[in-house]
Amino acid sequence: MERVLPWGRQGGGCDLRIWRDDVLTPEDVIAGARIEQHPGVYVLGIDDTRITFYSQQVRGLELAHALQHEHLLSANARVAVIGGGAAGITLAAALALQGGTDVHLFEKAPRLLPLQSDSQRRRLDPHIYDWPNPDAEHELAQLPILDWRSGSATGVRDAVLREFDEVRAATQGRLKVHLGHLVTAIAPYAGRFLTSFERDAPAGGRQTSSQECEVVVLAIGFGIEHRFAIPLTETASYWHDAGVPGAEIAGNPRPTFLISGNGDGGLIDLLASASATFQHDDIVRGITQRPGIQALRDALLEIDAQALVAEASGKGFDFIAAYDQAIGDQVEAIGLVDEMQGRLRSGVQLFLQTRESELLSVRTARLNRLAVYLLIRACARPIVEEFRT
Repeated sequence: MERVLPWGRQGGGCDLRIWRDDVLTPEDVIAGARIEQHPGVYVLGIDDTRITFYSQQVRGLELAHALQHEHLLSANARVAVIGGGAAGITLAAALALQGGTDVHLFEKAPRLLPLQSDSQRRRLDPHIYDWPNPDAEHELAQLPILDWRSGSATGVRDAVLREFDEVRAATQGRLKVHLGHLVTAIAPYAGRFLTSFERDAPAGGRQTSSQECEVVVLAIGFGIEHRFAIPLTETASYWHDAGVPGAEIAGNPRPTFLISGNGDGGLIDLLASASATFQHDDIVRGITQRPGIQALRDALLEIDAQALVAEASGKGFDFIAAYDQAIGDQVEAIGLVDEMQGRLRSGVQLFLQTRESELLSVRTARLNRLAVYLLIRACARPIVEEFRT
């Protein structure tokens, strides 16, 4: 279903077109973001299930539009946005462009979009989660502001921040960025909110200060991984290139990898571990551009529909069995398993650990699930090493 979100900006207007299965009204957006006990405080994209750079931007745009549509921003309102990630910077830019709003963006790191700042090997694609639906391979995000093209995480970051700087210049001081500011408290104060924070002091050390505002939006994201989730074993962040399995085990005749977790990050890391030379984009394009792949579309969508019904009723769903029955012969016939086999790292041993009894989850991207299914079939062939779960 296509939804058109009207959007105004200085010097003209444009439409934001978003494909989604549900249609959220501005009232729905506000209801999902507000904190009932504290009118004027909103939470952005923290409890949602679709966690992508693009989806966070869309949530920021939706909330900015909803706040204006529902007349929840008074004339010359001052808004504090806590968090300089994809959602926070997009919301802040959108609010500033609406005019009459004074936006203060707080980020505890010394730079915006800190997670993506040194991630060359992680790739961002705006619409790939919707594959095999129409336009899933479109490289442009097609957002009205802070737009970008698919590429490395750091490349996307650079493109988005260039547009963000243009918005700051165009809004003539209405968008203020506070880097290195750790927000420590938000408290009601004389009908407003007092945002307290710590920052570096000019003479050294740290100092505390505060800022009054009428509206607060918490865009603090999902947090970063614990460095020592397993005692005495340091784990690099998903966004750090050091966290992507690479050539450091070159020369090992039987390289062994344990991947814990079957979210999208875990599935991508499983593919990376299995690959002789990992390029997520190559795997994506190898599947989506394979001759005959569109013949699998209806079967893949039907499998997802069955999985959603099972999840809603509290039951598990065996994607591997469903794929075997519905598309197993076809993926072999069009050469997808052959292609995956050709990517395998010599002698690789793979272990995937999950909390659930099922290997794959409907909450992950369909394309990542299909790629892992192809990997399992490739590893099941007698000329390569076995796959264990």
